[in-house]
Amino acid sequence: MITGYILIAVAPGMEDAVYAQLKKIPEIKQIKSVFGEYDIIATIDSKNIKELSKIIVKKIRPIEGVITTGTLISME
Repeated sequence: MITGYILIAVAPGMEDAVYAQLKKIPEIKQIKSVFGEYDIIATIDSKNIKELSKIIVKKIRPIEGVITTGTLISME
């Protein structure tokens, strides 16, 4: 099991809309708004890196307002 912390930069004014779309993704366990280089951090638990990558590429990045993502991975 791995945990991915997805750092999400959002277009100005789109924070609430992106947050609402992220809440619809069942694999996301936690969402936090933050200040700094990124605007939102989402936490995902997955079986492996391939599954995590698929969630990021197919479900998070296509959301309107998402500019870029960064990923931190914690392996247990």
